[in-house]
Amino acid sequence: MQSVSQVQPGSAAERAGLKPGDIITRLNGTSVENPNGFRNQVASTTPGSEVQLALVRDNREQQLRATLGEFQPEELASDDSERGDGAPGRSTGKLGVAIEPLTAEVIAQLRLPSGTQGLIVRDVDPSGPAADAGIQRGDIIEQVNQRPVRSAAELDAALERSGTKPALLLINRRGTTLFVTLTPRS
Repeated sequence: MQSVSQVQPGSAAERAGLKPGDIITRLNGTSVENPNGFRNQVASTTPGSEVQLALVRDNREQQLRATLGEFQPEELASDDSERGDGAPGRSTGKLGVAIEPLTAEVIAQLRLPSGTQGLIVRDVDPSGPAADAGIQRGDIIEQVNQRPVRSAAELDAALERSGTKPALLLINRRGTTLFVTLTPRS
């Protein structure tokens, strides 16, 4: 299953009617087992193709059709890119993620305890170290090597201190914390 954490304005997902909180269970009749598998299924589908999605919304299964758009990698390449909805985003090539600081609005939307701090993962490069470690869009990076991170600069500094050694990340995934180790790109 793949939960939808955000829907970009003007995207194929928005045009198809996907909403944050939807849980995608099947793509073209094939069960969605995990986020990486889902991304790979989508990536192997030709842009412009129509796909059938089965999803759960408000405890009811629904069917949607979507016409896939083409992935624009330059959206993730810029260090100070705009996400497309006017909010600033930041990419870290070392992990293969696009991140941004948590806001009170995001904390409320994700139903996290007030005062939760960290960086929300807005996108994951399927070929990057974060994807290999199982980090998902919507995860919150709270710590790197047991040091809190609240900004891209703090994340970068923590990764620099790791050097070529694996980094230990504390991740908050929908209220559950877990530790993940990964070796950042150099």
